[in-house]
Amino acid sequence: MNREQNYFDALVADYVAARDDERELNNQLVGVFGGVVTTLTLFGAFVTFVSGKEPLTRIPDAAAAAVPLIPLALACMMQVTASQATVRSFYTRALERELAKLLPLGMPDMAGYPLLRPLTYREMIGELNSLSRGYRIPRILQLVAMLSLEFIFLGLLCYMARDFAFYIQFTMLVIYLPIIVLLVVEAGNGTVNGRSYFLKLVRDTRIRRAAPLLPLIRPVTGERTLLSYLLLPRPMDLSKALFFPIGALTLIMLRPSVLDVPFFVPRALVLWFILEILIYQGRYQLNDLRGLDEDRVSPNAAQRGRIPTRAAGLRVAAYATLGAIGGRVVLTVILCGLPFVSFFHHVIPMAAGVLVIAVLYEWIRSIERNSFDLSNPRRHAPAVIGWSVVAAVGLGYPMRAFLGLSLPPTIGGGKDIPWEWKWPWNWTLPWRWKWPGEWVLPGQDNAIAPFGLHIETGWWVVIELAAYCFWLGIVFVSMTWCLEGGTYVSHSRMVYGRRIFYVDRLIARKPHLLLLLGQTRSSVEPVQPVIPSGATAFDGRGVHWLDGGAKPFAVWNLALPIATVLAVVLVSDLWGNLWQATPYRIVAVVSVIALMVWATVPARVCLPMLVLLRAIDIMCAVSVVITLLVTIVVASVSSPLSMTPLAIVLGVILTPLAYAMPVLMYKYFRSISYNDLRLPDFLSAITPRSAPRKMMGLIVGRGLIDRIWPLGPTGP
Repeated sequence: MNREQNYFDALVADYVAARDDERELNNQLVGVFGGVVTTLTLFGAFVTFVSGKEPLTRIPDAAAAAVPLIPLALACMMQVTASQATVRSFYTRALERELAKLLPLGMPDMAGYPLLRPLTYREMIGELNSLSRGYRIPRILQLVAMLSLEFIFLGLLCYMARDFAFYIQFTMLVIYLPIIVLLVVEAGNGTVNGRSYFLKLVRDTRIRRAAPLLPLIRPVTGERTLLSYLLLPRPMDLSKALFFPIGALTLIMLRPSVLDVPFFVPRALVLWFILEILIYQGRYQLNDLRGLDEDRVSPNAAQRGRIPTRAAGLRVAAYATLGAIGGRVVLTVILCGLPFVSFFHHVIPMAAGVLVIAVLYEWIRSIERNSFDLSNPRRHAPAVIGWSVVAAVGLGYPMRAFLGLSLPPTIGGGKDIPWEWKWPWNWTLPWRWKWPGEWVLPGQDNAIAPFGLHIETGWWVVIELAAYCFWLGIVFVSMTWCLEGGTYVSHSRMVYGRRIFYVDRLIARKPHLLLLLGQTRSSVEPVQPVIPSGATAFDGRGVHWLDGGAKPFAVWNLALPIATVLAVVLVSDLWGNLWQATPYRIVAVVSVIALMVWATVPARVCLPMLVLLRAIDIMCAVSVVITLLVTIVVASVSSPLSMTPLAIVLGVILTPLAYAMPVLMYKYFRSISYNDLRLPDFLSAITPRSAPRKMMGLIVGRGLIDRIWPLGPTGP
């Protein structure tokens, strides 16, 4: 009996408190509503003063564009109050129904009204004001009030912004549209969908009540933080960013006069940032979304640093990634507001190049994914599809170099986006269309390239640079993916003194990895439905798969000499067709031989051979340095061109770089395992709480920051 009485007393106390809160909440709602109406009135007066052909008051457009934030902030507060009122209404009605169950049966009607019972006040108010059902006049009046405010605000906002510059209009659209959409969605959830809104809140509250009130300790998932992923999804792929400046430096060496083009250097830097940080990183995030299921079951999922879903949850991580992609698109368009960056002449060529390669890559990868059958892992895409994936990725490297070669000298800017709507047949494009048969090749007179691209170099230099970058990219991607394929090796066993490796069946989702792993001398069996008995567990993430040697015709073994020979040809044209000079031909051949010999020296050896091979490696490295120095001297002396000091300096930098980069990349990947490619800790552990601490630590030092800002159990 005491428990029933206590339960009844708790319900009554809660009901009284709820009614008191309801009265206070209604007063707040009326006050905020009045504030919104007053602010909209003042906003309307402000718009009449600053708008029109002859405004009464002149203030900067950027300052005027921020004024709508005031009524919008009040509208947000009003919606928060309205959402609280919705929750309070459902909660009070639940209390009334629970209290009504405890009343004696057979209670008479109140005041003679048929079926009028005690504790039904909130039900009657809900029936009167409900926006989800019913056709009473208060419902219509509420809709009129809300729609009137929205119509007035949007009308004044559009009227004020009609004469602004496009980039102010675009910024207003980016800022105000998401807020308005959130307001409309929340208003619909709190009114028309009030029942579902309250039920979901009850379920979430139940989960929240199960957690203690003490600070939560983050679970150790091994994943990178969501913030670090959103800011920079593929930090290790920034090594590919070198190809854009290589193209730009090649252009400067061949045509130093391009530095006289207005804004050449800042344009190159901004376009480099747009391409690598905004466009390509956004493209990587889109690729991670499409391959999310594969990445989650990958044996090296945490190390690869793809979308972190364990701590934040799949839905939150996916929506946050989509938001980051949208943010990158918005920032790209905003940067076109700089006077030296053009949407049509610069951003569209970059986006088009990335998009074409991305569509090609995703189409080929979709064939691989659709060919996967978990019940029959031996059935996967044919080898030609796997090689096509490798080639498609390799196309991105010459495209970067070509953009660096052509975009910086391309003049454009001044917000040249024709946002005034026209039908497509009335569009005036920034280049003149010609059929392919009428195209003028780069380097020829009167060349009019699409998007107005300025290709200042000769046609053969473009081809040689593209071919060199393509094969250099093949070396990079094939050796990287071979190491990644090794992470799928899950079992091994000894057969007649030889270790046989067995891969996880999930590698059939990515048959190009199995194809590249099969290029090594390791005995890797095809995908097996069942691992044979006697095989023991094996972790392939720490194995140096490339150091044990590869088959003679492995793709990276073929790409290495091709890229090196193309470097010789490219350097010859950079210095003015040096191949006709006998000294250059001699030192070039000697340099290639020295580089190939150095590349074949094993990176890791057993102890008895360590001293000998280390000495051989040092001797080869010294020989390579000497031959490259001689090549630079011969090239600078034998060059028939009259070169400026800047061009000579760039030639001295680019010549050894072009010669040695393929071999350096080749030797690096031979000496590492996939575990060595993990993200640095300072990139994978960034959180909103730890970022300020890390920045402060850079200023005051690690020793002091640990004392003044100690790490707690949940982080800083």
